[in-house]
Amino acid sequence: MVSKDNRIYKLKTQIRFTHKEFQTNIFNLNNAQLNKELIFLVEDYWIQEKGEWFKNKYHNPHKIDTIAYYFPETNHVKLYWPNQEFRWYSNCSNNDIFGWDKIIHYSTLSDTIIITKSQKDRIYLDYHLGIPAIALQNEGSYIPSDKVDMIDDLFVRKIFLYDNDFTGIDVSNKLSEKYGWENRIMECEYKDVYEFYTNNPDGCKTYIKELCGV
Repeated sequence: MVSKDNRIYKLKTQIRFTHKEFQTNIFNLNNAQLNKELIFLVEDYWIQEKGEWFKNKYHNPHKIDTIAYYFPETNHVKLYWPNQEFRWYSNCSNNDIFGWDKIIHYSTLSDTIIITKSQKDRIYLDYHLGIPAIALQNEGSYIPSDKVDMIDDLFVRKIFLYDNDFTGIDVSNKLSEKYGWENRIMECEYKDVYEFYTNNPDGCKTYIKELCGV
């Protein structure tokens, strides 16, 4: 976009959506809990790209479940289509950390925080395993320096818990080295916390708590 004084501005992608109540959901939470976590079942969504708005551009939410994660501080949105080949669309940045609004509360519960790579895993750690956890946007994300300092101030132990595939292990090792924090690898048949818990809830609780020493 070119302004009147001929300066060029890059238009930021915007995402808007309307939502409805979940009937069932992959998080095993009720609607009040989901609303608190700012997780919504999308009725319709609009994406603004290069100044033009598009409705339901990538998947039709009336045919395919569309989940929206909303970050009010930045007004950013991450759209998620479970079980689809193209399953993410987002205008989020490294500053948009899942669970960050609960970071002070978590510090009153434990001296340990788990850092994982998805909101889905974080929800299961928090609500179903009772373990304080935050999540980055994806396995390619880093933590802004001001948030690193705050985490260091609030928690004695900081543990990365990513997928146990090649990418997850490689990235969590690099993040552990970068920040000087602990790292744990799930040496089991399941890829991540969500998959483990949905297949073996009791086994998952016991294993993760022993693995992380919480």
